[in-house]
Amino acid sequence: MKRWKRLSLMLTIFLVACASRESEINNNEGFALYQEGKLEEAIEKYQKAIELNPKFAIAYNNLCPALASQGKLEEAIEQCQKAIELDPKLAMAYNNLGFALASQGKFPEATEQYQKAIQLDSQLVEPYNNLCQALANQGKSEEAIEQCRKAIELDPKLALAYNNLGFALAGQGKFPEATEQYQKAIELDPKLAQPYNNLCQALASQEKFPEAIEQCQKAIELDPKLAPAYNNMGVALSGQGRFQKAITEYQKSLNLDPNQAIVQQNLEKTFQLLSYQLMQQQLIQQQLSR
Repeated sequence: MKRWKRLSLMLTIFLVACASRESEINNNEGFALYQEGKLEEAIEKYQKAIELNPKFAIAYNNLCPALASQGKLEEAIEQCQKAIELDPKLAMAYNNLGFALASQGKFPEATEQYQKAIQLDSQLVEPYNNLCQALANQGKSEEAIEQCRKAIELDPKLALAYNNLGFALAGQGKFPEATEQYQKAIELDPKLAQPYNNLCQALASQEKFPEAIEQCQKAIELDPKLAPAYNNMGVALSGQGRFQKAITEYQKSLNLDPNQAIVQQNLEKTFQLLSYQLMQQQLIQQQLSR
């Protein structure tokens, strides 16, 4: 009888070990798929990993940003919270939770999570970079700049850190300095759309409209669904007095994301400018015909 109990225990241990190993394999495959941008396939792998090992905190943690990238933010938050519940010292889970909260526009809450991640692992670059962005979105430019510089110190080749540093500098009205940082981001990763978009905005703020339009076109080429890029294109075109084309770009931006108050304001203002422009042209034609 004892022998059978021993064999049964050994079999149970063996099966648990097999399930655990299979869970790790699925998690690793999911991570590889996530890096390739294959979100649906990655999510399936993470879910399989969790099914095989419901206490596998890393799988929940990896599932969180995959869901967030699909815009499933509430589900993402739930998975990050499960990861933290299973492993309260898993720093990346707090970082990923912060990212999901920031995607909901909850920047103070996101800030708190990034700070927790940094407290747990001060050598992780991602929380510093994300904290920089969250602080910049709250208008805390000086604090944001400090966090971005820490991220760059940890990883001098992290393109997004230069992009976020540029964003924080632009928040202070330092557009030439912001331009320099965006250009560094582009040099490091020419496939990232956001630095081109931000560079477009910085150049337009310096009234360098042709250069701004060129950068917005590159952003849109890389990411045709990047709504702010069409808005910034509209601003640059409007700066050249090309109001009809600017209106078209604003409308494209709103079609992609209707909840952009600033774009709606830009659109209404540009309609007024176009109306005034047409009126002036008519007056000139009447004077010339006399």
